[in-house]
Amino acid sequence: MADLTRRETRGWEVLQLETEAITATVLPGLGGAVWSLTRRVDGAELLGSTPWGLPAYGAPTLSGDSEARAVSTFGGWQTLFPNAGDAATVQGIEWAFDGEARLTPLDWEYTGSSLIMNGRLRHTPFSLTRTLSLRGHELSLGETVRNVGRERVVTMWGSQLTLGGDLLGPGTELDAAATVVRPDPHFVSLASYDDLSPWPRAPGPAAMVNLRTVPGPETNESRLAYLSDFTRPWLSVTRTDRGLGLDLEWDENRWPHVWYRLETGGQNGFPWYGAGYFLSLTPCTSWPAHGVHEARRVADSALSIPAGATRTSSATLTVHPA
Repeated sequence: MADLTRRETRGWEVLQLETEAITATVLPGLGGAVWSLTRRVDGAELLGSTPWGLPAYGAPTLSGDSEARAVSTFGGWQTLFPNAGDAATVQGIEWAFDGEARLTPLDWEYTGSSLIMNGRLRHTPFSLTRTLSLRGHELSLGETVRNVGRERVVTMWGSQLTLGGDLLGPGTELDAAATVVRPDPHFVSLASYDDLSPWPRAPGPAAMVNLRTVPGPETNESRLAYLSDFTRPWLSVTRTDRGLGLDLEWDENRWPHVWYRLETGGQNGFPWYGAGYFLSLTPCTSWPAHGVHEARRVADSALSIPAGATRTSSATLTVHPA
């Protein structure tokens, strides 16, 4: 059983779930995002966020498209739904970059064992339930989406885990039970989605790269690839020199693909200006990471949800003991 405390930070309601081993910081007002995950024995942070931190709640919206607005609160462990990646216009309304769910305020209750958060999306006919439970070194996530409209809606649904903090550094390694890697032509101009490679190899701008090894923050790389055909839905990230690591397992029936996104200073201009450093791993229903229309066109991997239907999924993150 985890202890729960409530406080306010920069106008945000912040819930802190804590066991004897780990502490998870949750923002119900930001789609129920897990904004921070630390190991209690040494305070080591495992999740990544923006260099500017959490903006003040209700701060004036800066100019820019939905991607610019999404980046302002990028990080942690967030829900991507009903769109993921690039914005798309669907039935006369723009579905925002990475979807509406990650920005939807959720009501919450704590049962003594689970934090249950609920909310209703506004641009699409869906309700979202996000349930978090802590036990020992484990953080478990359960998600349910329900189509409360009277029309079938085609969607994308993912669970974006952004790693950083003390976990990321030269020598950090990713292991995964994937067998197939697909590149993204938006990041590797001479590659195509059909250029399949065995894990952990993927085409890079000049040569094949090893996705298992995470380089340092000033190596000027930006990577995007898609992992699939898992022998089991598992991946592990470790940083041996800091004695840090975590395992992630998820519902492969619902989320058969994992987006691999690495930034080590390769993206100049907005938003990172050459200083971005994070690794995002996103179990997802669909690929590529360019909106629901591309998921239908390229991979026929979008998720169709009939009127009144409910879909569920889950994931478990286990922090390695010190």
